[in-house]
Amino acid sequence: MAVHFYAQVKVLQAPNRGRFYLHTEGIEVYGSEPIQSAKEEFRKARQFLADHGHHFPFVIGILSGQKGESVIDLFAYKGPAVSDTWKLNPRFDYAQFRGGRFIEHPQGLTFGDGLIILGKEEEQRRLSENIEQYLLRNPRFGSKDITVCL
Repeated sequence: MAVHFYAQVKVLQAPNRGRFYLHTEGIEVYGSEPIQSAKEEFRKARQFLADHGHHFPFVIGILSGQKGESVIDLFAYKGPAVSDTWKLNPRFDYAQFRGGRFIEHPQGLTFGDGLIILGKEEEQRRLSENIEQYLLRNPRFGSKDITVCL
């Protein structure tokens, strides 16, 4: 079962460190430098959360394009970041951005490939001893699933 992402990119800078996945669907909305453009969109979304008092140990972004605009499905980890409670079953908050704007009441959560990514991310988190180890190790996918891993 192949997923179809162009890039998997880790972002270790605050606020709200994490990783994002740029899907091939609608990638043209990110222009001629899609990874750079996606990094900037992801940075703005993370900064929006921080500016509104929402700080998370890490966030996962699923980026795509629909109807000519960028879409970010952002999943923010709400669990503890300390080692002794790292293995607990965490909760996540969800936020959506379209065309760079926060969507107050989004329609839908994400798409099928995004759910596969979230499952792989949670598997990786559970195999990690702590948040630092988790953030440094990308989940592994087949070469047909993700073109570029940064």
